[in-house]
Amino acid sequence: MYIAQYASLKVIEVRVFPPNNPDVLYECKEGVFVRRNGVLTGPIRPSHIQEWIKQKHYDEMNEMRVSETFLKQEIEKKDELLRRQVDTIHAQRSEIEQQRSVIESKGCQIL
Repeated sequence: MYIAQYASLKVIEVRVFPPNNPDVLYECKEGVFVRRNGVLTGPIRPSHIQEWIKQKHYDEMNEMRVSETFLKQEIEKKDELLRRQVDTIHAQRSEIEQQRSVIESKGCQIL
């Protein structure tokens, strides 16, 4: 009887994630405002807007530089691996040719 009484209840899960972009500029007829930590500040002056934009682009450029450095290191690692594999293939090919020469000098033919 207890279960039938509450059969229509539903469970809702709510998850809250921090925003990817914590500082956002908003423009309206009163001016430009910045939202930080859920609070609107402003109107802000044009010089502050310029500084905000510079800082935002500076941060993005730093992230790109870090990614670029990482990717270049990965490319160098892959290139070195390929060079070693090519060297190994050349060494194996030379060894096969030497063995072939020895076998043919003894009067055998390799098909």
